Amino acid sequence: MKPQLDAKLAALVDRQLKSLPELAAPLTLAPRVMAAIAARTAVSPARGWQTWSLALRVASFACLAAIFLGLCFGGWHVTQSSAVTNATQEVHGLLALLKTLTSVLEAVLGALVLVVKQLGPIWLSLIAAVVLAGWISCLGLGTAFARLAWSRR
Repeated sequence: MKPQLDAKLAALVDRQLKSLPELAAPLTLAPRVMAAIAARTAVSPARGWQTWSLALRVASFACLAAIFLGLCFGGWHVTQSSAVTNATQEVHGLLALLKTLTSVLEAVLGALVLVVKQLGPIWLSLIAAVVLAGWISCLGLGTAFARLAWSRR
């Protein structure tokens, strides 16, 4: 459509809508809304265990105690089964291996500490310089080879 016709049509629709009378809400709407709000807020508060009757409290405590004892007894039987015993032996074996590896690592680190203590600062500086030079040369050669490999020919 043309912009002038669109503006005229919008003005006409606006006038027609504004000339309509306001609609009144049904007379039953407000009481129904208020009743729904009251029903939501009238939910009874949660009752604590202490407000239960003595018979219900004793029965619920007995049930919970029986469940707890059953879980304890079942757990004890599970720990005595051969599958659990085999699994715990395997875990003990892995932990023994881990303990051996940590003791070896501790011995190697102790030896390195002793070597560093025995070397003078001149030797330590020289070793650090050699390691730094090797790292820089590896970095440079790696960069050069990567650029050579990805260069377009």
